Amino acid sequence: MLQHLRKNENIRRRYGIRYHYSILDKPLTVKENLMSRAALYGITGNAFDKRLQELVEILDFDELSTYATSLIKNHMLHGVFREMERKHYLDEMVEAIRDILDCNPVFHGNVVSVNQMIGIMMGSIAVFGIIYYFISLLPEGEGGR
Repeated sequence: MLQHLRKNENIRRRYGIRYHYSILDKPLTVKENLMSRAALYGITGNAFDKRLQELVEILDFDELSTYATSLIKNHMLHGVFREMERKHYLDEMVEAIRDILDCNPVFHGNVVSVNQMIGIMMGSIAVFGIIYYFISLLPEGEGGR
């Protein structure tokens, strides 16, 4: 066993394998990541809270989170719902279960379809990607990045 571990360690050193997580730092939430990055630019405390609230209001993160969660739930429960329909469960009962599990998010009184949620998520990724690209082109301020 010890030889196996040493061999793996030699392979990692030789080829520079890096893990996708840090063993030194604990995993951070989205808010904690934003907070630590903002602190590098001197935005802390109440100033950070105010900026975060503005960002949440502008980007409506709650809706995006709902769509992403709903997509995951729809994907995970697709087979269950299909089986319920195959066994001729009442449509009203299946839809009620979908509603309870937040698989049918409603926006302005209309149920958002899976295709619409996918479109919203893809559009959001594209918009945020473009914003990130242009922000990365900005000249460095005092003190650098």
